[in-house]
Formats: sequence, structure tokens, C-alpha cells
Amino acid sequence: MRSTVPLLLFGAVAVALGASTILIGPRTSTSVEASIVLAILLALGPLGIAGFIWLWTRNTKLFVGPRYFGYTDVFGRRKVYPLSALRRVLERQVIISGRRPMPVIYLLDSDNHSLFRMSRPFWDSVRVDDYLQRLGVPVESSPTPIKSKHLAKELKGSKAR
Repeated sequence: MRSTVPLLLFGAVAVALGASTILIGPRTSTSVEASIVLAILLALGPLGIAGFIWLWTRNTKLFVGPRYFGYTDVFGRRKVYPLSALRRVLERQVIISGRRPMPVIYLLDSDNHSLFRMSRPFWDSVRVDDYLQRLGVPVESSPTPIKSKHLAKELKGSKAR
């Protein structure tokens, strides 16, 4: 599990900023109530982000068994697929909403529908490579970026994002 020290430091800074807003706010033109609301938002925002990161690192997993594969999501729910349903693995550089390309991996069935997809930056690269190798299906990759709407046409009704 990753270290929580940076998250705790970030939360402490947010709380300090919130506390300073309460102390400084009444001396300026803002009201005390507005200062309190701002302080609460500054404190709870980072805590929510830290909580999501904690859930992500604690719960998300990729798994492959003798006749099945799948993943566990951020809330601990397992999604399992029969290994016989997997026909190909496609790794593409996808452009979503005009942003820079993001490497995305699609696990596709025989009808070219996406069983599920993984955005590579959100997973440990070594574990993803090991997972793909254990699936036993060759990975088709292309370094050429493609817009998500064009990829959706290629994947026959699957959502490309």
C-alpha cells in the first residue's frame, strides 16, 4: 500500500488554510458564516479526495483464474467474465475531449464489444503487463492516437471512453 503521509500533509495544509480563513475572514468584508463554510469546504474537499484514493488503493484489483478473469472496483464489487468470452485485447492511445492521448486497454469479446476497459495511468504498469500476459491473448497495440468517437465506431457499439 502506498504511503499516506503526503495525503495527511495535504489534509493538514487544507485544515490550516481553513482555520486561517475563519480567523482572517471577520476582519475583512466577508461574513463569519461565509468564512466557516469556506473553511469546511477547504477541509472536506481534500479529505474526500484522500478517501477515494484510499479506497482505490485498498480495493481495486485485477485477477485471472483458470477459467475466469475480471476486476474488483473501488467499492469492492467483483466483476467476473469467463475466459472463453475474451477474444482480443486492444491497447490504443485515445483522445477524449481534445485532451492529450491516454493509453486505454480494451478487453473485447467475439462480437468486438468491450467487456471492460482500463486506463493504463490509473494502474500499476507492471501489474497490468502481468495481467495481460496471464490472460493468454495477444495484445494488439497502436501508437497512433485515435479520437474516442472513431474508436467507438470500430468497437461496434461499445463506449470508447
